[in-house]
Amino acid sequence: MNKNIKIWNRENTAILLLLLLSVFAVYYLPFVLSVLLFFVVFFVFAFKSKKDYFWIAFFFILLDPPGNLFRTVEKFSFEQLPFIKVTSFQAVFFTEIIPFIYLLKALLKKRKNKFVFKNDFIFLFIYFLFVLIYTWINFEMYYGKYYQLLVILGYWSLLFSLSRLLSHSDIIKLDKLLFPFVFLALFLQIVGFFTGTELISFFNPEASKNIVSTSGGFEIYRIISNIVIVLYCFIKALFYYFSKTKIFPSRYLIIIIISSILSIFLSGTRGWIVGMFLSLFVLFFMFLQINFKIKRIASLLFAMLIILFTVSFTIPQVKNQLIKSYKRLTTIKYLLEGDPTAGGTLVRLTERRYPMEEAFKQKPYLGWGFSNTYFDFDDHHIGMLVILLNVGIIGLSVFVLFFLRWVYKIWKYSKSDYINQVLGNSLVVFAAGLIFIFTIHSTSHTMWGFYWPYESDRLLFVLLFVSLNAAIFYSNNNLNNQYKNWN
Repeated sequence: MNKNIKIWNRENTAILLLLLLSVFAVYYLPFVLSVLLFFVVFFVFAFKSKKDYFWIAFFFILLDPPGNLFRTVEKFSFEQLPFIKVTSFQAVFFTEIIPFIYLLKALLKKRKNKFVFKNDFIFLFIYFLFVLIYTWINFEMYYGKYYQLLVILGYWSLLFSLSRLLSHSDIIKLDKLLFPFVFLALFLQIVGFFTGTELISFFNPEASKNIVSTSGGFEIYRIISNIVIVLYCFIKALFYYFSKTKIFPSRYLIIIIISSILSIFLSGTRGWIVGMFLSLFVLFFMFLQINFKIKRIASLLFAMLIILFTVSFTIPQVKNQLIKSYKRLTTIKYLLEGDPTAGGTLVRLTERRYPMEEAFKQKPYLGWGFSNTYFDFDDHHIGMLVILLNVGIIGLSVFVLFFLRWVYKIWKYSKSDYINQVLGNSLVVFAAGLIFIFTIHSTSHTMWGFYWPYESDRLLFVLLFVSLNAAIFYSNNNLNNQYKNWN
């Protein structure tokens, strides 16, 4: 494992061709053929394939595609990933059946499931059932929401499925397939600054949202491209970079990390930028206490500065966006001065939160569960209030305690001798990743609790835990093999 693998091979080409095929099917083929391709062909190939990592990577790209491909303004528009309509109000979307492919595969596989966080998630599943029963007893619930909860449980079941199906070497291959999409994301952002459009505009102009924000008295582009994959690759590239086991070339990882930082900063999204800097600060602070890591940190920072200055001075549009992103970030000072709108750029903390607060005050301890009231007031841009509405003060306390428990548990694992001999202290990167996610949840949109609105966010969380789990067992197995050889 101490040998660098190829950063591009036939599988990278194949996954890119599959994405192009998907674009062609969605936007140019009759809808019935698109349904056939996704629900039958892709389903069968994914189910029968022995390369689960390949299809998981591909499905992640479909969930969080470059240039916001497949986005639509109408629920039942044919210009999106296909669906099968069940009633006039309900449909089964392809993205919703993805986790059940792997749940079925995992149940049929005889391999023993090893998941170090098993008890934690069993507890959360029992708590989920309690909240559901509490909802049935006390409130009304839209019948269509039962299906949504089933889909969410399906995605959380990937913690069980993928921890059984994917080994550490599989995760490495999956990451190799996703890493190039960081560069595509940054490229599409820069092109957007020149053209004022997103990639989806070429296929479905109606779905292209307004990419210029004027809040706070200044204009800034709000162009993002497969940002969830960028976040995942940012965390995983840092993990490989600080690991003792060398998998990818260090220079390649440095470019991925810096490109991810640039992409997130150029998005102009304060919550993501704050989360990025906070996680980097925590990570570098922890690694600075380890002498042999100082050289790596210094080389990473130096490369970052070189690339930043080069890009800024050669591409004026990027320099302009960087300046505006910085100005938008500094509006946080208005919050510290007592202005809840952050200079008129944060309406969610004033107008939009009040109806949610009033509803929460009526059920402060256990919340509204999955009732009609919860879904009526749900605003996924105000993450903490969403959890309070859902499960109340008690539930929020549970989720905050689990956040702290997982961060501490990861830190403890990183100090274990059997892990340190193989991976060094690189596991703390996952703790920094959780801090990043929790910061986004607290500032931008819901990424904690039971009900996450986006499938891509759920898959991000699952893949991080599955990667962490696989790395722990890989280290343990590696040490056991060494012990056998010594004896």
